[in-house]
Amino acid sequence: MPPRQARVITPSSSDARLVQALARWARLPTPQKIGKRSIHGGRAALRTMLYLAAMVGSRRNPELMAMKQRLQAKGKPPKVILIACARKLLTILHAMVRNLAEWKTMPA
Repeated sequence: MPPRQARVITPSSSDARLVQALARWARLPTPQKIGKRSIHGGRAALRTMLYLAAMVGSRRNPELMAMKQRLQAKGKPPKVILIACARKLLTILHAMVRNLAEWKTMPA
């Protein structure tokens, strides 16, 4: 079986639906849900892709690095920081699909 290759999601590609699925998967918190959250069920492949992208982004992307440092200064646990970076990355990707924009690295 050949190894899987990463795909670039462009506004015109059919893979944009994957980003929309990720946006539906990461629901915003509601007042009814109080306490610690957990991630389970749903699309495991999408969840893994987002998790790994957040790991790399929190080390290489200036915007996510600044967020990571801010959360570390507040004393947040590493997993909480990583999931916060994943949610921010998801928000950025959703806005890109919505606005038919391309990726632009913003300075920190």
